[in-house]
Amino acid sequence: MIYKKTLQLTVLYALLVFSATKTNAQIIDTTMLTGYEHFRATSKMSLYHDSLAVVVFDEKVAGTPFEKQRVNVYRCSDLSLKSSFYLNTQTTKNTSWHSVSSLDLDRNYIFTSISYSDSSIIKLTRFYDGLDSIQSSLTKKVVDFQAITGGIIDNELYIMFKKSSPVPDTTLMMATDLNLNTLRTSLDYWGKDGVYHIDSMLNIFLHGPFQHPNKANRIVYGHAYSCVVLEIDKQSLEVEKYMPRMVGSPKFASPTLVNYHFYPDRVVAGGVVGYFLPPITSANTVKQSYLVSRDWNGNLLLQERLGDTTKAECSYAYSYNLSNETHFLGGSTPCTVPFGPDTEYRKIKIHRYNKWGHDTILFYGDKNNITRNIEASKNGDLFLLSTYTNAWTDGASFVLLTKIPGFALTLIDNKTVQPKIHLYPNPAHDFLNISDFMGEVESLEIYDQSGKLLKTCALVEEPLIDIKDMPNGILVIVVSNQNGENYTSLVLKN
Repeated sequence: MIYKKTLQLTVLYALLVFSATKTNAQIIDTTMLTGYEHFRATSKMSLYHDSLAVVVFDEKVAGTPFEKQRVNVYRCSDLSLKSSFYLNTQTTKNTSWHSVSSLDLDRNYIFTSISYSDSSIIKLTRFYDGLDSIQSSLTKKVVDFQAITGGIIDNELYIMFKKSSPVPDTTLMMATDLNLNTLRTSLDYWGKDGVYHIDSMLNIFLHGPFQHPNKANRIVYGHAYSCVVLEIDKQSLEVEKYMPRMVGSPKFASPTLVNYHFYPDRVVAGGVVGYFLPPITSANTVKQSYLVSRDWNGNLLLQERLGDTTKAECSYAYSYNLSNETHFLGGSTPCTVPFGPDTEYRKIKIHRYNKWGHDTILFYGDKNNITRNIEASKNGDLFLLSTYTNAWTDGASFVLLTKIPGFALTLIDNKTVQPKIHLYPNPAHDFLNISDFMGEVESLEIYDQSGKLLKTCALVEEPLIDIKDMPNGILVIVVSNQNGENYTSLVLKN
């Protein structure tokens, strides 16, 4: 198999459909493209004071059986590379290994782990302010356990491990100081005292640790397959409370949750779920993007699926903004297989959902694209981390970081906003066609990336729009109907 190792800046083309008003703000839609060997969910992204985007991923070392965990730091303004570092190195000959990473950028720390079949190599790296150089790195080996998650809370590093063998149902909790000196440990397993404990810590609580928003002496973890929260005492590292399991729903089956957010009055999570279509049978389900929220007593507050039921989609990126109660789900469609380098030409699809409604952003991809992380900055810009592979050609894999400017993410107008316009081809060269527009078209305007009006034209039935004289790059197309509603699309001209 051939693997590519590249690093370049390019433009990821997109078609955005939403209700909008005209603006002169500049559109920035730039993508980082870099070598990535295996198609795994270990890529991580986080924002540092809204000025830097930090990406951690595994990179193939050309001509060797090794990979290195690389940290790339990008400026949020234009996604230019600010700094880059290598962390752990691991061999790809051992098929049992997997890597884990978590970012604690408020303290300038990144926790990483390489887990093999019989041990874990954990590492804590601290960066100077500005993330332009490494201040220190500490490494520690833990025998017989594989790291699952890790994170810093109150100047202590909490790590959850699972037993390597022969008892994989044993979970080890470890608290260390920031010099990786072990402070406390606790073992938990299903059959302790000869009894099957459903409230065991287990290693399916993959999301965490997080500080409990209401209890200073507890940390919490979120379940990977159901909106259930586990509370653990910081000192004893023992399970203190297990949220009741969710009651089954006749509409939803087999959810996979990819991220949690915790607030004083609620727990929110998002991911992908099997959605039953009529007639309701176990075989008649379709994968859909999924939102769920419960209060701390386990009462259900929200359970919602998002997506087109004629096409399966998988969402492996989720974020929630409490200030405006907006959910962001990063999906891929069509997606009939949940993971892996499958030969599906998946498009990237972002759902935005709040109490006023739901709208979508669709990126046209020609590979098996999968979203991994999504995060909104305080000024409203949206950052998306995704991966794809050339699974059916040379096997090369890539990580992409994309910024969607805040002005393109307009407010939802107290109603559901669904795609109402289709411009094709996208990318385009000489001409554009328009279809699927709801209502009678009154006018069409074309703007460049700076907001300069390039062209105004009236449309007729089945129009062909001439763009030969337009500059290359992102074009903003605003179509107005007889009701005075504007619908905006972004098209790449090349």
